[in-house]
Amino acid sequence: MRKIYENEAAGRRARYKLDPTKRLAWARRYREVNPEKVKLSNRKYQLMRRYNMTLEDYDELLELQEGLCDICGVTLVDTRSTHIDHCHATGKVRGILCANCNKGLAFFDDNVLTLANSIVYLEKHQKSDIVP
Repeated sequence: MRKIYENEAAGRRARYKLDPTKRLAWARRYREVNPEKVKLSNRKYQLMRRYNMTLEDYDELLELQEGLCDICGVTLVDTRSTHIDHCHATGKVRGILCANCNKGLAFFDDNVLTLANSIVYLEKHQKSDIVP
């Protein structure tokens, strides 16, 4: 005998809890029908989980940077080309960077002295690389 619920939606939710395959099938269908909603929802979730930021915080930071990488100034065209730079010790967000600048900081392990030494090295060899 079927249990009577206050409303139809509550009944569906209760039946899905009893049969996880129905719930999984519903979720799969939902993702297929609403890919943009799912993508946006995932983006919001990841921003909050990783950086304690809302999508509005991200948009505001990107607007403050005028849509440019905070280091090299290249135009950041979409969320796949952007990386949120943050201090790994404190978790504080520093800015939005392009992939290359973000990787560069990561390779130098955010070490200011190593980065400064790299600049000196490049300047020294830039002058000697010029062929007369």
